[in-house]
Amino acid sequence: ACGVCGGDGSTCNQNAVYTRWGSSYCPQGSRKLFSGLASGAWRSHSGSGYNRFCLPPIPSFPATNQHIDSDQGGGLFYGAYYGSYTGIQTMRAYYTKAIPCAVCEAARGTALMIPATNTCPTGWREEYDGYIAANYYGDHVGEYVCLDGNPEQALFGKSSYSNYWQIAEFFCGNLPCPLTYKQYREAACVVCSPAAQTGGTYVQWGRKACTANATYGDVVTVYSGQAGGTHHSESGNGANP
Repeated sequence: ACGVCGGDGSTCNQNAVYTRWGSSYCPQGSRKLFSGLASGAWRSHSGSGYNRFCLPPIPSFPATNQHIDSDQGGGLFYGAYYGSYTGIQTMRAYYTKAIPCAVCEAARGTALMIPATNTCPTGWREEYDGYIAANYYGDHVGEYVCLDGNPEQALFGKSSYSNYWQIAEFFCGNLPCPLTYKQYREAACVVCSPAAQTGGTYVQWGRKACTANATYGDVVTVYSGQAGGTHHSESGNGANP
């Protein structure tokens, strides 16, 4: 079990920043900080980092003469592109195309990605919806992110087989199939922000409801569900639960 919890907003008045993967635009009501190209590690490299980055179209570098433009064995960034193994036609149409991204500032204090649904909880508004994407399960581990359901092609970047993102699917196992979940059905997702100013959000693993905190005041259960993640024997997918 797990519960996603939110505070009452009394200690947090800052706006949330999130990345919209698969689009170079931010939704109405949010401010675009910049747009760029999705990136990550080479899909078969065992090192580098698992997390995704939104790279700006024009990089800048520190004012120093100590750059060495040769392989020093460090982590490597590669441009990301759409994979093909999905029944979602809008995704298949962009196979091998570079994935854009936009870094957005929401109008409220937090932004929350909810997997397995395209609907926001009561009192929250949708920033965008789409499908969970991660590495192919036989490659090295990546990160689960919410890829826009109406994808675009990046205006720069080129086709390659370096860092491709596959749409994640449900594997029944101990999920409640076929009652609600379906074997190999593509996993939806939605990114939501609260309609009113709130504090931050966190997941309380192992409980269906959130417990109040004497230090920070009231805590609200945004939604509850079942914990999930990558199979322990699979090298790819996403590292985050």
